[in-house]
Amino acid sequence: MGIYDREYYQEDGSQQSLFGAIRNWPWSYRLIGFYVVLFFLDHLIPATTSMGGLGAPGIFTEWGYFSPTLAFQYGQIWRVFTYQFIDPSPQSLLFSMVTLFFFGPSIETILGRSKFLVFYFLCGVGTALIGTLFSLVLYGNLPMLTGAWGSIMGLIVAAGVLIPNQSVIFMFVIPMTMKMLAILSVGIDALFAVSGMAVAACYLAGALTGFVLIKTRVALDWVDRLPIGGRGRSRVSSFPATVPFSKIGSAFAPKPVSEEELDRLLDKVHEHGIESLTTREKSTLKRAAKQRRNR
Repeated sequence: MGIYDREYYQEDGSQQSLFGAIRNWPWSYRLIGFYVVLFFLDHLIPATTSMGGLGAPGIFTEWGYFSPTLAFQYGQIWRVFTYQFIDPSPQSLLFSMVTLFFFGPSIETILGRSKFLVFYFLCGVGTALIGTLFSLVLYGNLPMLTGAWGSIMGLIVAAGVLIPNQSVIFMFVIPMTMKMLAILSVGIDALFAVSGMAVAACYLAGALTGFVLIKTRVALDWVDRLPIGGRGRSRVSSFPATVPFSKIGSAFAPKPVSEEELDRLLDKVHEHGIESLTTREKSTLKRAAKQRRNR
């Protein structure tokens, strides 16, 4: 029997808690879960007032949607940030989450977890702030915003810059490159904006924010200095303008387990039993087993 056939080498998903499994998810997937939970809670807890133009919102929409008047005149500045998590429309939520599911993990791998989160949130903030300016200049009115699409537009543009040659299927029908999809998405919003749709101009502001953050390269390097956990930090400082899609996974692959480390762990198991290993040591042992299988 090979060493990786022993009990302490077996993948036992039943021993991993749900919380432990979620911790291993990309932030893109965790965001999707958060959006969905908040959507249902918002529809379960009714709002205390009626707000025209927002359908039948719940309590989270009431206190989270973006209004320049409420945010700046009445000091409810949190709305610049919170509105991007509130989406009263199931169709809009579904479209945003599908896009985040397909493109989020690739951008998160390139930027690193912390930079990805900051990038995503800043695209939402840019949608609100720059979008307000666009709305005033182009239409002479103030926008009311809910939903993630401004941040999603920033994400699509980022993918168009970082992985421009990656093949995608637009609407699950039309094949094209990621760069073409980004150009098409911006073009569609631009047409809606020209036709008088103020919210589309705000989405263009999100796309512009994402483009500037990615093209300046060092605009997100300050994130690495934040005390938000080494595991979530990018493993690169100034990321390149483009990254070959085939190299995304290998660039962040874990280091191979050395023979010395493997011998140390096996000796520990022999002398004190499998329960003497820490969670990290068990993970290292499983990784060593995978290495040997792939030889």
